[in-house]
Formats: sequence, structure tokens, C-alpha cells
Amino acid sequence: MRHLKCSSDYLSEKGILVSMMIIKCAHCKGKLFKYIKIGRGAVWHCWKDRIVEDYTIKQGTSIHCSCGALIGTDKGSYIKMHQAAFITVGH
Repeated sequence: MRHLKCSSDYLSEKGILVSMMIIKCAHCKGKLFKYIKIGRGAVWHCWKDRIVEDYTIKQGTSIHCSCGALIGTDKGSYIKMHQAAFITVGH
């Protein structure tokens, strides 16, 4: 992988942007995930195999922050993120 300007961004051999990002709760700013983002654009899903660290609380299929805010819904291989419930750092 080639190193880019930001220390968390890399280009794969195929030229696809790969970056490590922190996903935080929009309500309390607490950490939710340390996540490997592939490609550009918004985070609509968090694929479980790309989650490096997980700080969330699971209640059935609902994913919550430790403050109680609903972050997303578990859909099996990914988590469907609620767009207003989180912010990203590092992308």
C-alpha cells in the first residue's frame, strides 16, 4: 500500500482509498467503533469484519452507545447505521 498525506489513509494496489476511522456517538461524543473504511463517501453500513474495536452495547438487533443512544441495527454481516446518530473522525 502507498502512503498518502494523512497517516490513516492508504491506497491499495488497485488504487482504492483505505483508511482507519473512529466512529463516535453524535450525542455524547463517546467512541463507538474503530473501523477500516474502504473507498470514498459516507458510512451507510459498518461491515463487521472491518470493525477493529467495538465499544457499543447490543440489545437484540439494536446497537446502542453507552449513553443509551440508538446507533444502528444489526443486519447479520453488517450494521445499518442511523445517519444522525454518529460522527466520523479520521477520514
